[in-house]
Amino acid sequence: MIAMFVISILTTTLITFLHSYKPVSFLTRDSLAFSDLATQSQRVGNVVRGLTDISLADNNELTMYAYFAPDERTFRIVHYY
Repeated sequence: MIAMFVISILTTTLITFLHSYKPVSFLTRDSLAFSDLATQSQRVGNVVRGLTDISLADNNELTMYAYFAPDERTFRIVHYY
């Protein structure tokens, strides 16, 4: 009887932990994806700020002459889709 009581408490604790862990893992995954997106948008912003000429600006495409890295001395054609 006591063994059954202990097993039921352990099982209830394990199930509760597993159910509470799933939302945390989804939040962690979403926050990492948002962090990557923010980093990429900052990179695009840095390149756009270093542009010298816009060749094409469309809804889904941006082509420009820009310094791709801060330490570059020559500009190149950069395409963003």
